[in-house]
Amino acid sequence: MIMLTPRETQITERVAMGMASKNIAHELSICEGTVKVHLKHAYKKTGQENRVKLAVWWRARSDKSSQSE
Repeated sequence: MIMLTPRETQITERVAMGMASKNIAHELSICEGTVKVHLKHAYKKTGQENRVKLAVWWRARSDKSSQSE
């Protein structure tokens, strides 16, 4: 099972909603560069190459967890 940190999870959720890094940074009160660092970590942990693939991965994972409830 892939374990993202709480912050990586927050950022990945927002990427899956289509938010830009700048908007994510503003919403979470962090620097845009910090968002990008967390995204790089999430890419590496999930094996995804970019934010679009990360968003697709997140949505598929979310769909699976909602089906098991």
